[in-house]
Amino acid sequence: MDKRFDILDAPEDVRAMVGECELTGNRTTFLRNDRPIAILISHDEYLALRETIDIADDAPLRAAIEEGEAEVERGAMIGERLARADRRAARRRNPGFGNNRRRPDHRGAAVRAAARVLELPQ
Repeated sequence: MDKRFDILDAPEDVRAMVGECELTGNRTTFLRNDRPIAILISHDEYLALRETIDIADDAPLRAAIEEGEAEVERGAMIGERLARADRRAARRRNPGFGNNRRRPDHRGAAVRAAARVLELPQ
């Protein structure tokens, strides 16, 4: 179980060190006989480190991340800006693009292109 300590109960110099850590993210290493024994880090940095450790320990999550990275490397993902630009270009070429009331079966060039890239059924 983690111990808890109210910072207001600490001496002024310790409060200043903790405040600097909190505001700037600077770490403080505590030494004994010139050997590091503990490190003071901000709570935000601690949470980020814990999250990194949790991700590293989660095999299914790591596999999903690696799969997503592989998709990006092979160009199988379309960025939102690119998809929007493709939709705008399709609207200029075909004013009825994206208007499902006029053409309920119309899927549009952007959707077909995305389906091809993502290897989805069209």
